[in-house]
Amino acid sequence: NSTDTEQPLVVSGGTLVEENGKAAVQFDGSDDYLAKIATLTINGDHMISAVHTPEGVGGYLFSLGYNDLESVLLWNNATNYSRYWLSGSGDQLNSAETVAGQRLTTGEMSSGSQTLYIDGSQNSTKSTTYSGGDVPDITIGYAVQRAQGSNYLIGKIQELIFFNSDQSANRGTVTTGGGTGIEGNINTYFDIV
Repeated sequence: NSTDTEQPLVVSGGTLVEENGKAAVQFDGSDDYLAKIATLTINGDHMISAVHTPEGVGGYLFSLGYNDLESVLLWNNATNYSRYWLSGSGDQLNSAETVAGQRLTTGEMSSGSQTLYIDGSQNSTKSTTYSGGDVPDITIGYAVQRAQGSNYLIGKIQELIFFNSDQSANRGTVTTGGGTGIEGNINTYFDIV
């Protein structure tokens, strides 16, 4: 984002923005976002993951397209529940979790099943027909194509990961202070659980 006032903060008032002792990017909920307008081909099987701390009402963490049939979205709704949406199938998982503060949210599409994980624990799952395809943009903190003010993120993001392949065998486990695989490695560094 080339507009200074719309750039999320990494430093605020001369101090590094942090969450739980680690660097973070702060989104203000009114106009901050980052975008790459370029075509990305998404495979049917994939994994999308975010370390984030909601600090207000709703907003998009990671938007790969929006109204496109191939879109993949990870967001917080108006009550800050995590959501993982596959546009082409119309399938959306809504966590209804009670986690407050920093969390690890992962959406996984593998062999016809869409699954949402919160802090390494399976939250919800369903069968889906999502097959992937081309999306025109990648956006952090907003869904550019939605063009509505209510979808700007208010809160912090520390890490976003997108794997364009099935990572179910590598996702791993999260345990207090660590774990195994991809999510365990994330938890070891960020000490979420």
